[in-house]
Amino acid sequence: MANLKRGALHWRHQRLTALALIPLTLVFIGLLPTLATADHETVVGLMETVIVPVFLVAFLGVGLWHMKLGLETIIDDYVGQGSCGSALRVLVIAAAVVLAAIAVVSLAMLMLGQA
Repeated sequence: MANLKRGALHWRHQRLTALALIPLTLVFIGLLPTLATADHETVVGLMETVIVPVFLVAFLGVGLWHMKLGLETIIDDYVGQGSCGSALRVLVIAAAVVLAAIAVVSLAMLMLGQA
């Protein structure tokens, strides 16, 4: 019964993160032309505002969480619950944490104008 509850919660989290990614992705697509054509000073200026870094952290956080959930589902479906599956789950979590840390530090450096 615990696996059913865990599976249902996992499914619900996947759907909620997917729903959250819809508006976050649309806003990110709207920001892309500005970020892609802007010089360094303009990007740093955007990062000194409050809303853009908060949005980017939310986009990256929800995206990485959604990635983690999806990869765990793939591991469960194709690898299983054995030691190899457990090792892959740990690797997925570690990769998500490392990517999140890199993203947050990079955004913080941009916000402070040190990048």
